Amino acid sequence: MELSAWIRERGLSLELSRAQLGASKAFVTGLDADLRARPFDGLAPLDAAQSQRLLLDIAAFVVFDDYYDGEPSAIETLDWAALAAAPAVAPTAPEVARLWRALVEAFEDASEPRALEPWLETGVEFLELQARRSLAARTGGERWTELSYLLEAEVDSSVRHLIATGALLFGLDGARLARTGEGADPRLGAYVRSLGVRARLLNDLASYERERGELNQRNLVLRFAEAAGLDAARALVDAMARRCAEGLGPLRQELGAEDPLAELAERTLAVIETIYAAGAEAGGRYSGL
Repeated sequence: MELSAWIRERGLSLELSRAQLGASKAFVTGLDADLRARPFDGLAPLDAAQSQRLLLDIAAFVVFDDYYDGEPSAIETLDWAALAAAPAVAPTAPEVARLWRALVEAFEDASEPRALEPWLETGVEFLELQARRSLAARTGGERWTELSYLLEAEVDSSVRHLIATGALLFGLDGARLARTGEGADPRLGAYVRSLGVRARLLNDLASYERERGELNQRNLVLRFAEAAGLDAARALVDAMARRCAEGLGPLRQELGAEDPLAELAERTLAVIETIYAAGAEAGGRYSGL
């Protein structure tokens, strides 16, 4: 089923922009092409159902991200965890609330509860972070710092959720992504955090022009440009992204060459890097990944 048809069938009126839809489709096709070109035990090319669910997930989170980057609204106070567990959402609820509930239903239909849990946890974590930051920007409350930016990058970049989505689709142990608990894997956690930082820095380099006019600015290029000027800021963030990439190798080696979840995480970042590179060459940007 086409994404637009899925949206219409659920009574939603939202329309994805060309950039939103392009970024979403580019990730799905890029990951599938990578899996076909480089087979790996525990991973496989995406079938039609997997491709559809992955596209739904990415497109929805691109929409959520852009909602929170725009003008503040009542969505700042939505209880995303409660919505995930709700039997239904009122037709009068904000459209993003109904989109989230429809997305949860789409994944519930094809998932065992234990496999669904990491997907839900990382999704709610992303949405709650955006809400806190949006509210802070509007009220002049908590101000983000370079340290908070780095600590939150794996969530804010949506990389952590993307990996949890892939784990669910491929039947991998997504519980390893937990921050604490018996199933948590600290080495995987460290790797995913570093992947998230690199993805976030690449996003900042690609999106600072658009984000100049947003209320909810969380972009290191814009942050550093206040003191050093735009050219110096871009050079500094680019250098940070390159240094981050250099540090990923040893973290990946610690997880072992045969770890399918670590491999999925590595390929997730590789596809994101390709998308941003293609956007830069075309003179545009991709956001929400």
